Amino acid sequence: MLRSEPANPWKAELIAHRLYTSVTGVKELLAELCAAGLAINIDGTYRYNPQSAELQQLIDRLAQSYSSHLLEVTRIIHSGTGKKAQIFADAFKWRKEP
Repeated sequence: MLRSEPANPWKAELIAHRLYTSVTGVKELLAELCAAGLAINIDGTYRYNPQSAELQQLIDRLAQSYSSHLLEVTRIIHSGTGKKAQIFADAFKWRKEP
């Protein structure tokens, strides 16, 4: 969501509403995204802000994968498991073919 509208300042409450999840969970996820260098928090609003061109390219590739693996990603987002951002990232680790 943040990536699709990088100039838009997002409030956690709006993100939670759009994702049909709790504000508390969204705030935790946003904190993880900020810590990972993917987003920035300015006065309680969040924006997509990858800290490097390499990170931005990786997220762009992830977004392409998301479009072809929607069910798997949706299951992860709506799971009751902690560390959703890490689980989401792990689901798209690039593995070398044997």
